[in-house]
Amino acid sequence: MAKLKMLKYPKKPKQSASVTTFERYIERCKEIDKENAKRKAQNAKLESLKKRVAGIKQKV
Repeated sequence: MAKLKMLKYPKKPKQSASVTTFERYIERCKEIDKENAKRKAQNAKLESLKKRVAGIKQKV
């Protein structure tokens, strides 16, 4: 399994955008932060499992 890439933030709204647009932007950024935290944890778990498997010696 390949490492998961982190998601990027959406483009920032223009300064003249409405209040609701800014609120939605902030909510989307929070969702991306949550997803990136999940992906980071999953990548860390994958790396630790790879190291653990590499340390196991097979008996022939």
